[in-house]
Amino acid sequence: MIIVFCLLAVFVLPALAETPLHQPHEKYFWVTLGVGRNPDLYPKYSTISAAIIPTLQFNNNIFSLRCLGLIEFIMEGPRPAQYITDISLLYGKCIKGDVYNVSVAVGPGFVKGVDRGKWYGTPGEESYSYQSLPFNTLGFSIDTNTFIITPILGFGINLNANINNERSYWGILLCIQLGHIQ
Repeated sequence: MIIVFCLLAVFVLPALAETPLHQPHEKYFWVTLGVGRNPDLYPKYSTISAAIIPTLQFNNNIFSLRCLGLIEFIMEGPRPAQYITDISLLYGKCIKGDVYNVSVAVGPGFVKGVDRGKWYGTPGEESYSYQSLPFNTLGFSIDTNTFIITPILGFGINLNANINNERSYWGILLCIQLGHIQ
């Protein structure tokens, strides 16, 4: 899946750069709120993710600050719960129609999280305690959006990824956009 995001960044972003502008001097601002999943991250347990993405648009250029968090969703089981927090500065291009908005953005991202290390239990004993392994790293973030929009509200899908040396991930969010969209 990460390869798909890389291909989008390499082939779609330059194509969007060549797209004619809808109107000269367009300026818009919106906030995207999303909830979703990251299917491959921690395969034994479900994950839930949420994001807030404020975005500025000038003509067909977009600038976003992605704040995304994801955590294992487990009621009973191993501790600590594994999680990731991602803060990314993104630049990209968008195509806007009368009722749709499609965009691709890339940029640096700071990723912080916790993984599980060695097990602290004794053989034959039921224990869920593991060593906590915190990490911090920089990565390459990718964000793609497809939305159906009105002047102040949009509904759509966000595909996101961060490629880094500690814990790369990808995910999908169902989102709403609020603000001056068109």
